[in-house]
Amino acid sequence: MLENTEALDNRHPDQRISADVGKFTTLATMLWLDGFQAVLDLYFYSTLLRTLSPKLSSLAVVAAFGGTLITSWLGRDLPALYSAERVSDGIFTYLLTRMRENAESILFYGGQKQEVQLAEKSLAKRSETEWNRLAAKDVVQLVQDQYRQVLGLGPALVMVQAGAGTPDAALLNQANEAFDAVVRALLLFADNCSDFSRLTAVAQELFEYHQEQAEQEEAESNIQIKAADEHDSSWLQVKGLTLAFDDRILLKDLSFEAPMQGGLLISGPSGRGKTTLLRALAGLWHKGVGEIKREMKQGTVLFLPQRPYMSLGTLRQQLLYPNDKIEVENWHLHEVLVRVGLEDVLRRINSDLNVVRRWDEQLSVGEQQRLSVARLLVQRPTFALVDEVTSANDPAHEPWKHFYQILSTHP
Repeated sequence: MLENTEALDNRHPDQRISADVGKFTTLATMLWLDGFQAVLDLYFYSTLLRTLSPKLSSLAVVAAFGGTLITSWLGRDLPALYSAERVSDGIFTYLLTRMRENAESILFYGGQKQEVQLAEKSLAKRSETEWNRLAAKDVVQLVQDQYRQVLGLGPALVMVQAGAGTPDAALLNQANEAFDAVVRALLLFADNCSDFSRLTAVAQELFEYHQEQAEQEEAESNIQIKAADEHDSSWLQVKGLTLAFDDRILLKDLSFEAPMQGGLLISGPSGRGKTTLLRALAGLWHKGVGEIKREMKQGTVLFLPQRPYMSLGTLRQQLLYPNDKIEVENWHLHEVLVRVGLEDVLRRINSDLNVVRRWDEQLSVGEQQRLSVARLLVQRPTFALVDEVTSANDPAHEPWKHFYQILSTHP
């Protein structure tokens, strides 16, 4: 079951993409500044070191090259370990978020034990990947420290051999400082192996996001969406539309026209692609081929999905969403709310439309659907595309029973 969650994690980059950009920028800036400082140190100290001892200068280059090779070999798995840790962390965060959002449903089913077991497995996987990464990092760091200590003996040995005796203390200190600065500058990659590995992992993940987005943009050309002409007899025309989900064909070679007056009803069994068709008409679904020609002017078409969206703000803002610049009197908003059966909501807020609430928590799904229809009645677009917005309401509820009559008779 955890493996299936890993597959889902790759489809939810929003869990980490914001943090990825911040980490990439921070690491890239830090490493660039370190590289700039290393170039300056190398420029000034390499000349001094060649003046003091050409042999010591050659030793610094060879030692830095050897240290870089050793570090690269020991830390060759660090980028993959960082990526594995990031993936496991993303899965764990996703599971906790999902449990929080669906806590009530989980408790109704009595599935908390299974969810906790799944979270514990994910936490164990996260701890394992973090431990593996820290262990590899510590091995690299240990070897680096020991290697630098051995290199610290180089200036004294070379200076003693070159002078055939005890070198001058001031000259030896100067040689030690120059040698250490040159080696530190040349060992830029080795000393920052961990940061380079993190940068590689983050960059690879961001590149994968970019590739997925590019693939989606390429797929947009398969379904052509055009604006309807003024002389067209229909505001919505679909020709030869085929929609797919993974390897399954939902709709095949669908063609129809929606008249300027009246309405058009599309019905069918659940799971046959009605909601997917609505997404395609809105330009949100790209897996398929065909041509869609519809009204594209701003404010002329309003989409009502089956699952309403409640924005943050007042009840008035809910009714005007997303066209919050519309000027509407409060009495008219009250009238619309009553007409769709939300008079109880008005009583709960003492008819104050400027009350701010978490409306997705305050209102039931059925009330949210009725509120979305109220948006339609308030904003009065020329055309509307509606996806089963009565599914969560009681058919016996009288104001709601004649939903389509309400729409057709609304002035």
